[in-house]
Amino acid sequence: MNRLYRIAKNALRGPARNRGPVTSADLSEVNERAFWLVTAFYLAFIPIAFRCARNIYADRFLESSPTLLWPVFWVNFTGFEIAASLTAFFLCASTILAVFFPIRATRALLFLSFLTFSALENSFGSINHYMHYIIWLSGILIFAPTRNHKQVPKIFGQKASYAVPVFFAQFAIAFFYSLSGYWKTLRGFDPASTAVSSFHPDALPLLVMGRWMQTGNEPLFADFFASNLLVAWPAYLSVIYFELFFIVALFRPQVHRLFGVAMGVFHLGVWAVIGITFAFQSMVVVGLFVLSPFAVFDRSSLREKALQLPLFGDIAALVIHLIKRPVPPASKRL
Repeated sequence: MNRLYRIAKNALRGPARNRGPVTSADLSEVNERAFWLVTAFYLAFIPIAFRCARNIYADRFLESSPTLLWPVFWVNFTGFEIAASLTAFFLCASTILAVFFPIRATRALLFLSFLTFSALENSFGSINHYMHYIIWLSGILIFAPTRNHKQVPKIFGQKASYAVPVFFAQFAIAFFYSLSGYWKTLRGFDPASTAVSSFHPDALPLLVMGRWMQTGNEPLFADFFASNLLVAWPAYLSVIYFELFFIVALFRPQVHRLFGVAMGVFHLGVWAVIGITFAFQSMVVVGLFVLSPFAVFDRSSLREKALQLPLFGDIAALVIHLIKRPVPPASKRL
């Protein structure tokens, strides 16, 4: 069992190693960066909450008959208009309270407000998943320390309390992306599927054209990617790679920023090519990985960063190891 654990640990960490041990100053800096990242997220929740409160009163909510999801079963007793007013009020109030009074009760109220809003919005016959990252993030950050970050209790002898919920938030987001990449990869190798393979050069152009025909709107670069396979094919393969191996990249701080930028560019490309906006998702992934507090552990050179790329870096490191491996003398080989 210990052998399997070491194999898995080394596989996740990758071939390159950081120079020097992790010091107390490193952990203190990680905690400091994690504190400011958590604070920034709660400040960013303010415009998000007010926007959600405004969206509750969209015409389609008031004119449709909802099929209520389980978090909002109580709307049957209050009526939708009263429920919408309560949800809008608690969205705004809980956000302000969570920012100025960062205790677990106000953070939990904010999480429940986001969950309630999302359940209301998705009770009209379709599921919009743009709020899912915000719900998970606000739920995980409930467990961030509630006192001044310079006075947080120590973990394993070091102040790293803020880093723990940030890591689990990173894990959740990386897992979601890898799950998406897994299904794209599975569809690419599924011979029974009637859809075009994810690895086919026409995969992205067909997706773009299908969305174009569905909405009738032509996004900014839709025509360019639909008619240029030499650009569309490697772009789509790159998306599959970064999504599939995101969970591996989580354990390699050297490539946190690279994967964060890649996913930010991906969401920007989805808007420009397909016409779907992922503003919330972009905010979360860029914040958690481009501004990753664990990047402080990265003391690697550019070559070592390249070797930390999941799959490609591992293959390159193996080839380098085989080339540099000393050849035993002929007498010993005999």
